[in-house]
Amino acid sequence: LAASLGPSGGPSTSDVTPPAPRIADDGFEEVPVDFGADDDFGSDDAGTDFYDEEDDDLLDESAAIDALSALVADEIDGEVDFYADEETVALDDEPAREGEGSTELSTYVSPAAAVEFDAPLEDARIVPRISIHAFCEEHATSETVESAAADRRLRKTHVTIQMGGLAGAVEHYQDAPTPNLLLVETEMRGRELLAHLGDLAAVCDPSTKVVIIGYMNDIGLYRELMRQGVSEYLVQPRSPLQLIQLIADLYVDPDSAPKGKTYAFIGSRGGVGSSTLAHNISWAAAEMFDTESVLVDLDLAFGTAALDFEQDTTSGLIDALNSPERLDDVLLERLLVKCTEKLKLFAAPCALDREEEFDDQAFEAIVDQVQGAASGVFIDLPHAWTSWKRRIITAADQVVVCATPDLASFRNTKNIVEQIKPLRTNDPDPILVINQADVPKRPEIPEDQFEESIGLAPKVTIPWDPSTFGVAATSAVPIFEIGAKTKAAAALRELTSELLGRDEAKKRGKSFLSALLGR
Repeated sequence: LAASLGPSGGPSTSDVTPPAPRIADDGFEEVPVDFGADDDFGSDDAGTDFYDEEDDDLLDESAAIDALSALVADEIDGEVDFYADEETVALDDEPAREGEGSTELSTYVSPAAAVEFDAPLEDARIVPRISIHAFCEEHATSETVESAAADRRLRKTHVTIQMGGLAGAVEHYQDAPTPNLLLVETEMRGRELLAHLGDLAAVCDPSTKVVIIGYMNDIGLYRELMRQGVSEYLVQPRSPLQLIQLIADLYVDPDSAPKGKTYAFIGSRGGVGSSTLAHNISWAAAEMFDTESVLVDLDLAFGTAALDFEQDTTSGLIDALNSPERLDDVLLERLLVKCTEKLKLFAAPCALDREEEFDDQAFEAIVDQVQGAASGVFIDLPHAWTSWKRRIITAADQVVVCATPDLASFRNTKNIVEQIKPLRTNDPDPILVINQADVPKRPEIPEDQFEESIGLAPKVTIPWDPSTFGVAATSAVPIFEIGAKTKAAAALRELTSELLGRDEAKKRGKSFLSALLGR
């Protein structure tokens, strides 16, 4: 076909690297296996050895086949279709059975087949402000697209979903402009699909990127669609995350600067210690886990971040909220206060003489800009529930809810979690922290009741330790420098490790000379 979906629609054929593994007619991946130098099943210079994980012994032929079968079974979900090598049309059952064991019949694992459908998106960034239209044939697909559209990573996009598939898209765009991204589901196969693709190309704007959602897992068809200018071919998505990752890959520049992850801290009520938690976790991430960190205090009137780190408050955050479009990397660097070598602070002004209303998107713009300055952005949120606060929570990579084991905090935690979960359908549940536990002679709600009623088990429980926390607060130092061996410090280290997804960085020991000078 001479028609093309536009120069920006997708990679050329030379850029496409098809998957190398083939699937034989028995459903197993054809991978040459070398069982060792002393047997008759393979050679020394080709194939793959299989070893027992426990004793590291080379497996014999039978055990290796079992291991290979299990490996391939994990990668393939559902039935496998058969296709003739020179055709892109699926064979019916009879020719497929006749071709069992023949090298003339084959099927391929497409790139989508290797996706972990329920795996979290570790590196999927926020998709820019684009328009996305989806023309589906199956209601299950439209529900998947709808779920993806509600995800925080697509919150800037405008998504429209219609039924009708490829034919419906061609008819609709006869008199309408095409969007930035067009998702088209079709059950057509082989030459029929390629023929109708030309009709779609005739009504598409050159700048429109097109993703075909189909049912054929065939590399020949994949190559031909790429040659026609299609951006991507996706075997029917089984998870919203799979679709989100595909869209992010199309529109997020892989060479752009990495964005830091955001962690939003919210208290179930005033006085539960959410700010203290955020401040100590941000310090631990920077100093104990060697992570470039920024603490953002968004409690504009009563924020305590500057106080806890013994820093002067400025009006920098207010100025940035008034004119978020002016905040670039250079200005941000001037506004951030350096607390330690790896921890910087964007402090609240703590001024009560200002009653300013800020646009909800201004707060998001501030956080987006700060994400480019650090690997971890720790956001200390005020207790009051506002629309901009809800947007920050929705967009955060992880949310930490701090509660105390009393009735009011229990009720508020339940309400907060019920509000958060529908906003973050494709994200992990909020992390629940129980603070100020085990107060002598105080009746408390047990932890298992939190899990039973709210659906969240506390990740860590921080015991009541007024002496250690009181000294740390009045001295303006982290709790780790006052009570490094306390149960509270151990719980905070555990929570920091959970948030960052890694163990504490090893500290370098002092040299003999530095130890001598220290004395």
